[in-house]
Amino acid sequence: MSRSTIAWALNGRTVLSGVGEKSFSFKNGNSGQTTNLKISITTPEGDTVVKNQSWTPVGVNLLWEANTYTPPFYKGKHLMSPQADVRVIAVPDSSINTLTAGNYVYNWKKDGYVLADFSGYSKNIFNFTGPKPYALLKIGVEISGFNGTARSETSLNIMQTTPFILFYENNPLMGTLYNKALGSNVVITRKEFSVSAEPYFFSVERSENIYEGYEWSLNNKGVENSSHLITLRNNQNTSGVSKLALSVRGITKTFQNASQAVMINFKAE
Repeated sequence: MSRSTIAWALNGRTVLSGVGEKSFSFKNGNSGQTTNLKISITTPEGDTVVKNQSWTPVGVNLLWEANTYTPPFYKGKHLMSPQADVRVIAVPDSSINTLTAGNYVYNWKKDGYVLADFSGYSKNIFNFTGPKPYALLKIGVEISGFNGTARSETSLNIMQTTPFILFYENNPLMGTLYNKALGSNVVITRKEFSVSAEPYFFSVERSENIYEGYEWSLNNKGVENSSHLITLRNNQNTSGVSKLALSVRGITKTFQNASQAVMINFKAE
């Protein structure tokens, strides 16, 4: 090979030619665009060997979403917390041809391991349960056309997030005021004040009831209340400070837990 004349032709145009030119680098085409490579080798004895290769890349995106809770009007993604159920969808570039997402063969990988049970023809959705805390997931997929010509591979890293609780005022006229979360101290001049707790990124468990596993306390004493809403009343119309706290734990997702507290400063009317 070192004494042979080697010519490289990319899409019909000779790009590199010379004695001993055994390697050639090039940039692949866009999604759906076939790149043809022709290698012609002429030995010192005059024999010629021709090899043809072609590649058709498929643009593919991975979209994912966890089955975790966010309150109404939240504009962000449902993030993955420990042990949360997650769905990943492979979306091929629909502009390359008339093939739809269901016309490809999908080979899924999780942390580098091939998942044969989740791979196959038309299997563009991968469902799994997230790991326990302090873990990073790498999800990859290789897709190919039914005849094996079009092919692509991509991957993504999914970070874990820690569930947390935010308190909002529940107004008797306007409902829960999601536009502004309560801070660590709240001054109240009314005799009655309602608080709504929202547990961000907890898994939805037990028939969509996210509010199980709630433990309220007032001034470090337990309160019998299983709802995410709680109402405080200053019936004596006196000034004082109360510590309202909430602890939330997962029912079956035991690694999901969070706590939050707020100081309520009542002022006499």
